[in-house]
Amino acid sequence: ETLPNGMKVAGAVSNEVPTVTLQLSIAGGHRLEAADPSKAGIANLMASVLNESTEKYSSEQLSSELDKLGSRISIYSDNDNLNIIIESLVKNLDKTLVLANEKIFHPKFAEEEFNRVKNQQLQAISNQSTQPVVIANNVYGKLLYGSDNIMGIPAIGTDVTVKSITLD
Repeated sequence: ETLPNGMKVAGAVSNEVPTVTLQLSIAGGHRLEAADPSKAGIANLMASVLNESTEKYSSEQLSSELDKLGSRISIYSDNDNLNIIIESLVKNLDKTLVLANEKIFHPKFAEEEFNRVKNQQLQAISNQSTQPVVIANNVYGKLLYGSDNIMGIPAIGTDVTVKSITLD
């Protein structure tokens, strides 16, 4: 079904387990980095930082609140989208959506968290240089799309591009 605002909604009902899973996909992700390939990896980095503290809650407080509710909120990027996955018991959905709203619309973007997540992403990039499958995929992307096309650059970015990303 398509809502009046253009949002497409798909669903399936299962009465076996009283849970609900929502996925919100917002156009974005790695392909939009084509506007500035020198910032490749920014979508991945932003999604990771959105999983951190908000204006009202530290990341530890958010985690604790979600654990109490038996819920999970995960934000990640892929080639085409920024994805938000919300999992909750049906009875706790309203409280979980309040926390999701906080994560999506009120992120803190604290400098210390940004730097920690950025360093984790740089470490992941460094670790990939020893993984044959990742090396093959990166070479394949360059061969298929060319090194000047954003799809020829890994979605996680490169050491150079991620180091250039700042909170400014």
